[in-house]
Amino acid sequence: MRGKPEGPERSAWGREAFRIDLGTLERAQRAKCRLLATKAGLRPGSHVLEIGCGWGGFAEVAASEFGCRVWRYSRHPNYFFEWLHWLAYVPVAYGHAPLWAILFAPVLLLLSIRFITGIPPIERRSVER
Repeated sequence: MRGKPEGPERSAWGREAFRIDLGTLERAQRAKCRLLATKAGLRPGSHVLEIGCGWGGFAEVAASEFGCRVWRYSRHPNYFFEWLHWLAYVPVAYGHAPLWAILFAPVLLLLSIRFITGIPPIERRSVER
């Protein structure tokens, strides 16, 4: 039976890293983002690229509390990388089929994700919450 680790072996991201009662999950998340930003040495004017930023919690803390310039790449990383996967077939197939046939699947997937099945329902659900 393993006990709670002591010293440097203990979790760097658990409650013990902060040595305070963080209360709500939101406060704990912000404290984690502050800790990450501090350990990264962020300061006003630093540039931060957050890829697949989800709700952008870290980006918000970096910009509002550390004065960083934040660049977000995708709020919906799963959809973005799914589409990028299909787009990767274009150079592979180029020269072996008509261009319209090569671009059909990536364009259809992009339109479907962007306007029909993917992002719109997710955005509606997030607004409803």
